This record gives sequence, structure tokens and C-alpha cells, in this order.
Amino acid sequence: MEKAPVYIPEAALTASQSRRGRWKLAQWLVDPNSKVITGQSVAKIVFVPELSDNSSSLDMLVKAPHNGKLLTHLVKPQQHIHDMSSPISCVEFCPHAIIYAGLCAVCGEHDPVQLTQASTPARPPSLLLDTNTSAVNNSQTASQSQEKLSSTENKKSFKPQARVDVAYAGGELSVSRNEAESMSKRIASRMMRERRLFLVLDIDHTLLHAMCDSRAASAIPLLPEHVSKDIHSFLMAPDGFTAPAQTMYLKFRPSLMDFLNRMKSKFELHIYTNGRRAYANAVARVLDPQHELFRGRVVSRDDFPEGALSQKNLRRVFPCDDSMVLIVDDREDVWGQSVDTYLPNLLLVTPYWFFRGVNEVYDRTQPVLNAVNVPSVTKNAEAVPFKRPRIETNESREENELKKAEETALESEMVEELTTPDDLGVHKESADPSHEFNELARTWMEAEYDENQLTVLADILEMCHEQFYGAVDSDGFCDAKKIMTEIRRNVLDGCVVAFSGVFPTSTSPEQQTLWKMAERFGAICKHMVDETVTHLVADKRRGIETAKTNQAKRLQSVFIVKPNWMIRSCYHFKRASELQFSSFTETRETFSSLEGYREHIESHRRKSLSGDCIDHNANPNSIVDNTDHDPLVAEILEQITNNNQTQS
Repeated sequence: MEKAPVYIPEAALTASQSRRGRWKLAQWLVDPNSKVITGQSVAKIVFVPELSDNSSSLDMLVKAPHNGKLLTHLVKPQQHIHDMSSPISCVEFCPHAIIYAGLCAVCGEHDPVQLTQASTPARPPSLLLDTNTSAVNNSQTASQSQEKLSSTENKKSFKPQARVDVAYAGGELSVSRNEAESMSKRIASRMMRERRLFLVLDIDHTLLHAMCDSRAASAIPLLPEHVSKDIHSFLMAPDGFTAPAQTMYLKFRPSLMDFLNRMKSKFELHIYTNGRRAYANAVARVLDPQHELFRGRVVSRDDFPEGALSQKNLRRVFPCDDSMVLIVDDREDVWGQSVDTYLPNLLLVTPYWFFRGVNEVYDRTQPVLNAVNVPSVTKNAEAVPFKRPRIETNESREENELKKAEETALESEMVEELTTPDDLGVHKESADPSHEFNELARTWMEAEYDENQLTVLADILEMCHEQFYGAVDSDGFCDAKKIMTEIRRNVLDGCVVAFSGVFPTSTSPEQQTLWKMAERFGAICKHMVDETVTHLVADKRRGIETAKTNQAKRLQSVFIVKPNWMIRSCYHFKRASELQFSSFTETRETFSSLEGYREHIESHRRKSLSGDCIDHNANPNSIVDNTDHDPLVAEILEQITNNNQTQS
């Protein structure tokens, strides 16, 4: 139980400031230990002017600050009130620290609206009287109040505590801020003893890819067994009772189960998805049929209001402290209302697209949902996930279009430039000779080629865990956000990067995603190419025949690479091969090893910085490599080119 002090009203102080006299308590209107409600009159006070003051007397009512029980009267009737800053009584009340389904778990009362809305205004410091002075002025009122209300804040009026909704309770459970902080400390202590951290995981395009296209039943049998074994399905029913049930197909990202089992010993695993609650639960059951990984720690878009805006809020899961929390997601813009929001403990992964060419449950490249029915749950089935498109900001339409164009181009670059082998393992002979199904299967297999994102991610997470508890052992405290910031900075440390043809000319480069990404991972970004630049990221169409690229060629000390070099470096937490992502085919033909190529460029940089003459005729960066094995990348870049021409 807590206590709310009962003070003399502010109006009494204001009314008597210019008058000579004293306030006294005329009578109590409520007996001790009686129940009161907020705003109820509990006492009457009267202002008694001095003989020299010809003004009339005043009277006012003292109100209860909170629902509860009025305790002992600290000022007796007809007693003068010498210290106006001290309480004259207090109300004992239940703070309703834990509310479940609208009822307090402690006292059983309904959660009163006034707990979150009503409050007694804080007494301005200028109106507070010095309690030491009052004690000298032959009054025992202040000392009695201070002694009997030692557990209350005598110089502050009661303020209701903010509420915190508890995750994993279906919106039924909320706690006070104090209770949330107490819970957070207990949980943190437990995690420290277990030497674990928290890991929050997204589902769609991060851990798996989902679709509900009827063609899957014919195309999946054409896949090799090592791929098809990672495809799972469950039955779902569309809205309404007349439509037939549909089958949801989930394709696990390669090495997903190895990743989860590897992480569970060092992390407490949580799911946070913008999918619907029923879908989130269904996927959790597929991922964790024995309930050993997540144990009900699943948050969906239906749990909190911002979910309707396709937004996530880490404070919903960890309201008080996120120093032990790491997040894995394929999108950064969902973690906050602005794409400028940056979470140091968020590890981005390349979006996982497996079921290409079919109706996805959620297509992150499209502004609207696919034309498929949004299912609802049946007895043994779950609903499909539902993610709304991002809400437009208040920026101008032109700025929005430029931002979307850059985001689309960035996402397309995340799809690795594949040198697809002639035989991906797709069965060419099958009972169904349909060419369409064979092509679908072959397209899906491309997503599996050179896909090791989760293996790389596991190494980084374990590195962060090791450094975290190493710092705890030596310093007693650590913050996972600071560790991840340092790990990122080491990836491109020492790199000085310029860009050519990558950003729309009408935008500020500093505000573009690739520029920010380069700086987060330790690179220094420059607008122009000079002797200090180590890498020029050049668009293969708009960035080759430019002044920056020609300057880089003349210097011979600059790696001229495609944007995918930056993407690969940042998403794999390792400086990618400049030879593999070179913008020129002759570079790969000239140098047989990455070490030899880097040594060649570094030697020219040393000469350039020392002022030695450079032979500009021996430049391996001469023949442009305009090949792109991913048609999606080519299509997106073509759209951006057309948009730029239209704007011009």
C-alpha cells in the first residue's frame, strides 16, 4: 500500500498572500480510517485575519487526492496551521501495481480511470515554507507530520504512476513503472547469473519466407531433398466460412535450426513480428514444437497500438533497460516512426526471398498487399501474417519518391549477384512435365546459392556475448549497444569511401542509406575523389563514365567497386573482396588473388601519397563489367534510371 499526502489547497496560499493572518482547521468532514474518493471534501479550513487587517475571513475545503482510506488527522480542529507546506493527513491506497483484465491483482478492485488521468498539481518550490523555520516558530504541526508521514514525500504532491503494458500477456496485463523497474532488475540479475543476453528475432524475410500459392504443391517436389526438407506447411482458412481452406508454406532460411539451437544457450530468444497474432503463434509452433526455444515469448502486431502502423517498439518488451538486448531484423524502418531512427543493437540481415515468382504472404517490395485472402484461424489452423505498408511521412511527394527509389535499389542490391551453376539440383524429370513448375523450382534454388547469413550472424552474436561478459567480469557493467557499435566500426575501419552515380543528384548524400551505413561500419565518406580515398562505390550504369571514376582510374590507388561490395561488407561484418565486386572485368582477369590485387592498389596509394610518379597506362580498371546475373537487380536499377531521367 502507498500513501498520498493531503495538502492545503493552492488557492488558499494564493488568497492569503497579501493579507495578514493565519489559517486554521475549522473541522474535519471525514473521520479517520474512513473511505474517500478522489476530490471528496475531507476538511474545512478558515482564514482568520489579524485585528489590524480589516478584511473579511475566508473558508475553503480540502479535497482527497486519491481513492482510498483517510488515515490519522495530523491537525486538530481549531488548530492553527503554521506550516502550509506540510500535509494535514494522508490517504492510504493500493497503487494497483499489477492490473490483469482490468482488475488489480492485489486488491481486486477495478482499475480506476483517475490513476492514469487525475493528479494533484505539484506544489511550486517558491511556495514551500522552510520546515526548519516553522519548527522554530513554536509549532509542533510540522514535526508531527514529518514523523508520522516519514514514508511519504512531504514536499511533493501525489502523482499517479505511468503504466507499462506487459508483453506476452495478450494486452491483458499492465504494471506500474516502479513494478516494471523492479521486474527488470530481477530479470537482469537472473540473466547475469545465467550469463545470457536477450535476442529479439523477426520472422518474415529474416528467419524464413512464407507464401500461400497453390502452385507450390507441384513445384516443391521438384526441389532437391536437402532444400525441400526445410519447407513446412499448415492449413489455414480465409475470412468467412464459404471460402475453402488454404495451405501456408514456410521455407526456413538455410541453417535456421542450427542457428536457433546454437543461440539458445547464450541468449533468451524472443519473437517480435508485424504479422498477426495467430500467424505468429503458428510459426512459433513450427519452429519450436517442443517449446524449448521461445516458451511463449512472442509479440505480434495485434498486441500493441503501433502494430497497426507496422511499427515495432522495443520498450514494449524491455520498458526499462535494453543494455542486454540484441535485435535481428531485415528492416530498420519498422523500429521507429522515422527511417532516421538508428538502434545500435539492431543487426540487419539481407532479406530472404525463396518463393520468387509466386504470391507471397507479405511482399516487402510492394506498397500494397497481394491479392490473396487474409485468412483467419480455424480449429487446427492459423491466420496468415499481415503487414501494412509503411505510413507516409509529412515530407513532400518528391522527397518520398526519391527515398522509396533508394530503398528499393538498396533492397535489390541485397540480393546477391549470382553466378548460378548450370545445374542447381532441380529435378528436370518429374511426373508433372509442366515447364512453369520446373522454372519456379529453378528460380527458388537461386535463393539458396551462397546463402550463409545466419552462420555469419551467429559468429557476430557470440562475439558480442563474449565481449559483453568479458567487460562485466572486469568492470562490473556493460552495454550491448556499445559493443555492437564497436564491432561495426571495425569492419570498414581505415576505408575512405566516395560514391559515383549511386544517389539521386537532387538529394543530400549524407542522408542516404549507403552513406549512413558506411559511416556506421567505420568508413569515412567523402564527396570527391582524392589521394586519401580508398574505395569508390560506383553504380554500374550511372557511375562509370563520371569525373569521379576517371579520377580514380588516373590515381590507380582506388578500388572501384559495385554497391554490392558495401552491402556484402556490412551485412557479413567483414570487408568484402574488392576483386569479386570490381566494376571492371579486366581487373578479375589480371589478378588471380585478392591479396595480390590489394597489394597492387596499396602500392600505388603509397606512391600517390608520397608524390611519386605513377604510370597511368597500366590501369587494370579499364573494361566495365556491366553484367548482372540477377534480373530483379537489373529491373530495379532500370526503374531508378527512368525515374531520374523523368525528374531531370
